[in-house]
Amino acid sequence: MSRVSSYNFDLQQEQILGRFLDKAYQAIYSQGSIGRVTNIDQQNQGIDLIYFKENNGLITNHNIDEKAQLTYLNKSLPTFAFELSYLLHGKTRKGWLFDANKLTEYYFLVTSIFLKNKIEKLVNESDIENCLITKVNRNNLILMLDNCLVNNPDSEKLLKEFEGEKLTEATLEKISEKLRLHINRENITVKIKLNPNIKIVYSGWLAEQPINIVIYLDYLKEHVKNTAQNRFFTNSNGEVSCVRLKQ
Repeated sequence: MSRVSSYNFDLQQEQILGRFLDKAYQAIYSQGSIGRVTNIDQQNQGIDLIYFKENNGLITNHNIDEKAQLTYLNKSLPTFAFELSYLLHGKTRKGWLFDANKLTEYYFLVTSIFLKNKIEKLVNESDIENCLITKVNRNNLILMLDNCLVNNPDSEKLLKEFEGEKLTEATLEKISEKLRLHINRENITVKIKLNPNIKIVYSGWLAEQPINIVIYLDYLKEHVKNTAQNRFFTNSNGEVSCVRLKQ
């Protein structure tokens, strides 16, 4: 089996999901406006949406990066993966979480995407029955990681040397480098628990061979400041509505 790139598929699915979410945001951001970015340079800087709000004549804006679990349609996963590194033309590149070139202020983590009549392929935005969005401030997320410890090294002791260290950018970079050095193989997935709520995952079956840090959504809600969740759904009349979940 050859390794596959999910880029083109994800891009197509994101565009369809984006049309659904563009309608959804109108229901929740009544105090401002939110616009989708089409400029490639801005998208490469981690900006899919810009939220604008006016207050006493002053306009503020926030850069948002949408991240969706579109490969897990009709499933409700309890975790989300944040990219630490990947391969491009055989060279290791920094993932989007710690990439200093990204101007992202917030992540919109789109999960639990359920389609009508249990169909398996997203073809049109009207196919979406409901989905969940977890809004996470990027800086607050990184700050949370800075205060988390590696306290559950894997049974093979590959990461034993990192026990007790905080999950800073530098530590996670070293962990990623060690994984690539020792588990650089195709068609396998390696998952290592760093602590009860966070694990690191190597996906060798993908062309980019990404290494992600995977975190429970409930843990994000509890430990990352100002995290919020909303569920969007399609009404019987075809309009998209929002239910704000208890924070």
